[in-house]
Amino acid sequence: MTGGQERRSRDVLVESESAVDAVFVNTAGTFVFSTVADYQAGRPLLFSQRVGDPTILVSGRRIARFAQDDVAIRPGLSIGLGVRWETERGAARSSGWAPRVRAAWTVGATTVHGGAGIYYRWVGLDLFREAQRLDGVHQRDLLVFNPGFPDPGASGESVFLPPSVVRLAPGLTLPRSLRVVAGVERKLGLLGQVRVVSQWEASRTALRATNANAPGADGVRPHPEFGNITFVEARGFARKRSLRASYEWSRPQPRMLVTATYILGSSENDADGPLTLPSDNRDPAADRGPGADDIRHQAFGTFYVGLTRSWLISAGVSAMSGAPYSVTTGRDDNGDGTLNDRPPGVGRNGARGAWQTALNAQIVWRRELSRRPVGGTAPARSGAAGRVPAVTLRLEGENLLNRTNPRGYVGVLTSPLFRTATSAGPRRRLGLSLSLNF
Repeated sequence: MTGGQERRSRDVLVESESAVDAVFVNTAGTFVFSTVADYQAGRPLLFSQRVGDPTILVSGRRIARFAQDDVAIRPGLSIGLGVRWETERGAARSSGWAPRVRAAWTVGATTVHGGAGIYYRWVGLDLFREAQRLDGVHQRDLLVFNPGFPDPGASGESVFLPPSVVRLAPGLTLPRSLRVVAGVERKLGLLGQVRVVSQWEASRTALRATNANAPGADGVRPHPEFGNITFVEARGFARKRSLRASYEWSRPQPRMLVTATYILGSSENDADGPLTLPSDNRDPAADRGPGADDIRHQAFGTFYVGLTRSWLISAGVSAMSGAPYSVTTGRDDNGDGTLNDRPPGVGRNGARGAWQTALNAQIVWRRELSRRPVGGTAPARSGAAGRVPAVTLRLEGENLLNRTNPRGYVGVLTSPLFRTATSAGPRRRLGLSLSLNF
């Protein structure tokens, strides 16, 4: 845009869906044992089972309106002002107006840009679906403390809780966050470019759950007709920060592209999901810690070269620091029926897994089956939408170094597999494919 120019955009989004949904989860029941010795002795700690009819009719509708004006103050300097309004069926009220502003300033080969705004997130049909399914009428969760084995009621010490349900807060609103972005880009000669972008986002209305029927210090639950009541509110804390630096070098003839990216980031919140209960309902803030997506370091590199008109080679390498996981006691120390109790002084998601790395590559040979006339712009024969019929032979390799990337770490103190990975990422895989496009 040149100085004095203005560009306006107006958009309306309407999404609606309706479906009959049935999900069968834990219908046969699950026994939980605290230790291997307890398992060998047939002494389970807890038994849970979901009972009832899982079939529900669920529907959702989302509406959003958006307006934005971009104005070029003068050559090289532009600002943008926007506002968005959203509503979702099932939420207590609409988002309200969410203003946003951005600006960009270019001097020579350097561009500085930044922006800030309010952003709302949909509650999501999955959460409404779960609340409708576990309403105590369609389905409910049964919990048994100190059950018998294999019959949960065979033990004289068994304690059967009333049904557990899910409830959404009557005043549930769309989660809101403040996002701030700033960055700088600079061209390096004719072929290179470097970018550095910093982003910060925080919310104090993230979706999170508490147990509205957790036992008090005397062990008595406030609503004896229920077991656990998973109560979802828009009162959670969430914050993400990232610094992204990237370099790109490209050449049109012969075709060649090299990229390198590094991301330093952090993610902090109260819970890993809207239905995740805190370890201590009397102090939910104690669960504030790294999010499940708190990957501190990420690095990526790609290389692409067209050797001839028909042959190209590409490769990519990636490395990511370990994901967090929680260390738990393996017992229900507070008697709330949720096995996420942690040792004293140990925070949520306080342990880390191993780094994940991979090297992937592919070799592609492509030959068009028809030739373009000399000086022409269209092929002599073409398929749908003007595409040129072509045959492609592709040789792909994933995790070429066959590195083991351990995943699924066990954080239960009483498990003999404590701090041990129970799975791994894909091993080396080679693939050869032949395709015909026309």
